[in-house]
Amino acid sequence: MYARELVKECDKTKDGRITFAEFEAFVHSKEVELANVFRQIDSSGDHTIQEGELRQFVTAAGIQVTEKEIRNLLNRLDRDRTGSITYDEWRDYLLLLPRTATPENIFNFHNSIYNVDVNSDSMPFPDNLRAPESVAQQRIRYFLCGGLSGAVSRTVTAPLDRLKVLLVTQTAVPWAGPGAPPVVSTPTSTGAIIGGIRRIYQQGGIRSFYRGNGINVLKIAPESGMKFFTFETMKNAVAKVEGVNHADYISVPGRFLAGGFAGLVSQFTIYPLETVKTRIMAQIAETASVAAAAAAGPRAASATSSTPFITSTITSPGEAPPQHHLNPNHQQLHHQHKPPPPQTKSRSRFRTEQLITRTMRQMYRENGIRTFYRGCIPSLIGIVPYAGIDLGTYETLRSGYEKRLRLRTGKKDAKASSLRLLGFGAVSAATGAVIMYPLSVIRTRLQAQGTPSHPYRYTSSFDVIRKTYAREGALGFYKGLAPTLMKVLPAVSISYVVYEKTKNMV
Repeated sequence: MYARELVKECDKTKDGRITFAEFEAFVHSKEVELANVFRQIDSSGDHTIQEGELRQFVTAAGIQVTEKEIRNLLNRLDRDRTGSITYDEWRDYLLLLPRTATPENIFNFHNSIYNVDVNSDSMPFPDNLRAPESVAQQRIRYFLCGGLSGAVSRTVTAPLDRLKVLLVTQTAVPWAGPGAPPVVSTPTSTGAIIGGIRRIYQQGGIRSFYRGNGINVLKIAPESGMKFFTFETMKNAVAKVEGVNHADYISVPGRFLAGGFAGLVSQFTIYPLETVKTRIMAQIAETASVAAAAAAGPRAASATSSTPFITSTITSPGEAPPQHHLNPNHQQLHHQHKPPPPQTKSRSRFRTEQLITRTMRQMYRENGIRTFYRGCIPSLIGIVPYAGIDLGTYETLRSGYEKRLRLRTGKKDAKASSLRLLGFGAVSAATGAVIMYPLSVIRTRLQAQGTPSHPYRYTSSFDVIRKTYAREGALGFYKGLAPTLMKVLPAVSISYVVYEKTKNMV
C-alpha cells in the first residue's frame, strides 16, 4: 500500500530511482522524526512507552479506537514481550512509514500490513485473498454490476419517475375561449402531485405508472454500467497520478474529477435512448380525457364544454394557446365514444412496440439524428458537476467511514453495512440533485417539446430559459423537484447498495 509513497518520498531527484544517498537521507530524517515523537509520548521519561502513555497519545489526537486496538498495536511493537515499547522497537517498526508519524497514520500503517514472521517457514495470508484478476475481468465486473444496480433501482422507482416527468412537462390551464388570454393556474405542490397520480392512474391503472419502463431499463442498464466502469477506471488512473497504491486513497478532488468524467461518458453514450424515453412518457393520449368524459355521461360532457382545460405547459402573454384541449366542439365525440375492448397481453405488448417505433420515426422525421440529441449540451454541462458531486460525495463518505471502521475494529476488510450505504447514497444524491435541478428541467422540456403534454417549441436552451422564466418565474426551474427527490434518493441509494454488494460477491 505504501510502496509508491515510499519511493516518491525517497526519490528527491524525481528520476524514478532511489540511490543509496537518497535512502540514507530519508532514514536519517525519519529517525529524527520518530525520536521526537517517542519523547513526546514518553511522558514518564523512562525511555519506554507504556500502554497508558500510548492511549493518552491516541486520545489527545481525537482518534476513536478501542482498548483492544491499542493493545494489539502495543503487542505488535513489543518484540521482547516486556509490556512496553523501547525506542529501538518503535524505530524499527515505523522506519519505512512514508507519512508523518501521527496516531492516525501509525494505525493506518499498522492495519495495512500483515503480521508476517520472515524467519518462519510459512507466511499467513488473509482468508479473503483472491486469485489475481485481469484488468479486463475487473472492467467487465464493474460494467455488469453497475448495469444490474441501475436496472434494479430504476424498476423500483419507475412510478416516481413517471410522475416527475408529468409534473415537469405540463400543468393545467383553464381555456377562456377564442382570443382570450390564458389564465394561469397555480395549484399547490401537494395538489399537483395528487392530481398527477390520479391522472396517471386513470390512463391505465397501475400499469400506467410503468409506462416506458421497458425502454427505461434498456437505457439505464448500459448507462449505469458505463458510469461505474468509467468511474472505477478513472479512480485507478487518478491513483497512479497522485502516487497512491489504492483507489480508495485518492484525494477528494480526484474523486470529483473521476465522477464528473464518468457522468459525461455515460450520459453521451445513452442520450438518444433518454430522449426517446422522455418522449414516450410525455405522450399523454388525448383520448384518455375524452374517454373519461364519455364515461361520466352527457352531463359531464356539458360541464366539460363550459369549463374546458388545456393540458399543457402554462403559456406566456402573447403566445397562442396550444391546440391540445377540450372545447365545445368535442361534445359530439363525447356522446359517440365507446370504451375500447379489453386488451390481451400480446396485443398490449405489440402496441408498446408500435409506440416505441412510431415515436422514433416521428422524431427522425422532425430533424434527423439531431432530434435524438436535443438538449444534449445542457445535459452534458449539467451531468459533469452532478455526477462529480454525487459520486465524489458518496465515495468520500463510504471510504472515510470504512477507513475509520477498520481502525476501530482491526479488520482490514471491514465494509459499510447496507443501511450505511443507503444513507451515503441519499446524501450524495440529494446534494447533486438540488444543485443541478434547473438544468434537468431545461433538458426535459427540450426533449418533450411538441408532445401533447408539452406542445411548445424551442429554438435553443436559452429559449427554454427565457420562456420558462416568463411563464412561471424562478420557481418554474424547480417544478417537479419534490417527486424528483422522492425518486432520486431511493433510486441512487438502491443503486449504490446493489453495486457494492454485487461487486464484492462476483
